[in-house]
Amino acid sequence: MKNYIKDYFIRLFFGLLSIGVIFGLGHAFNIHFLKEGDISRNLWLVPIAIISGWGGWYLYRTDK
Repeated sequence: MKNYIKDYFIRLFFGLLSIGVIFGLGHAFNIHFLKEGDISRNLWLVPIAIISGWGGWYLYRTDK
C-alpha cells in the first residue's frame, strides 16, 4: 500500500511541476491568456499535467 501512495505523490509532484513551469514561462514571456487566470480558458492544462505526471513517474521508475 505504501508504494501506491508514493507513486501517486510522484505523479502529483511532476504534474504540479509542469503546471508551475508553464505558468512561469507565461509570466516570463508575458503570455496574456496564461496570466488572466480564467479556469475555463486554462482547461487544456489538465491533460498536460496528467501526461507529465505519468511521464515523470515512468522516468522515475526506470531510473531506480
